[in-house]
Amino acid sequence: MTAHVDEIQRMVADEPRFAGPPDIAAILRSGRRLRTRRRIASGVAGIAVVAGAAVPVAALTLIEPASVSSDPAASGSPAPTETPTESWALAPVTDLPTDLPDGCGSFACLDDGSPETGEVVGEPWAIGGFSTDPSGLPVVDEVIYAVRPSAGDRPVVALGLRDGAELQRVAILFRPGHDFRDTPVQIVGAAPRQGWEGTTYAMFGMVREDPVTHVAWQTRPGPWEGARLNDEIIRGYGVFWTLGTWDAAWPSEGPAQVTVRVDGQEYAPPAL
Repeated sequence: MTAHVDEIQRMVADEPRFAGPPDIAAILRSGRRLRTRRRIASGVAGIAVVAGAAVPVAALTLIEPASVSSDPAASGSPAPTETPTESWALAPVTDLPTDLPDGCGSFACLDDGSPETGEVVGEPWAIGGFSTDPSGLPVVDEVIYAVRPSAGDRPVVALGLRDGAELQRVAILFRPGHDFRDTPVQIVGAAPRQGWEGTTYAMFGMVREDPVTHVAWQTRPGPWEGARLNDEIIRGYGVFWTLGTWDAAWPSEGPAQVTVRVDGQEYAPPAL
């Protein structure tokens, strides 16, 4: 464990984006089952321990995001003393995967998608990746992207899988201009998922603000963490995501009790 901590400290020290001291324990928790693309390319095999048994895991990687929020309070700050007065809105998305067995990524499995037939707008944003081959190659990218489902449609935001030149759509996450509601922060996901990592959650968010400079999140009580943010997928909106381990004290059907902070404004989970 000491060697792992020392390695992470060296990595954080070399990374200029993080202004505060690193939360080593949180990094270890979130990084146990994630492998970098560099390690996948070199053929390093990962081993996961599930329910006390050692199980080979398909090589998995978390792709470096287009930007990571540099909120000064995103790492290591204490929990706020006041309850946020606003809430984020939870939008139902029925086709997000809820079962992620061994061999899947952090967001989807190979058989969760269908060929994308719409007009892709811009470059898909790679947020993760996995491989079912023991060598770790090829890597299937998990991506968020903008697409016009039919000619003349407004672009929507989708979650998909990119296997070489083939793009498969897993779910439509957001429809800007159609169902964004009145809240400036809309969330999809935030429900418990069963898989090789145990019970986890994934949250995808859209912020109706331009430009968006800082997005952070926390599970109470706890430090603020910088969210992975991209404000180039849809003009006038910022798209972000986070994932983590499901807390047994949360409502069994969700949503995850995660507070989001956008440029200093906090948004609590919606009331049950």
